[in-house]
Amino acid sequence: LEQEKFNEAYTVFEELRNWQSIYKYRAAWFQALGLLKQKRFEESKKVLLQIPEEAEDYKKAQELLSKL
Repeated sequence: LEQEKFNEAYTVFEELRNWQSIYKYRAAWFQALGLLKQKRFEESKKVLLQIPEEAEDYKKAQELLSKL
């Protein structure tokens, strides 16, 4: 994301989310941020809504959702 390689980052994060990795919700958070940087707001919202309450980034996801 930092290097603005959004497509590559999206693919990696999607793979982490699909493999039931311990990082799947963290990957969802970063995937949502990447979508936001690309101004893909609706897609970002959908990803943020999939982050459950027990996830590390849940509060940040909820704060971000409230701003979108």
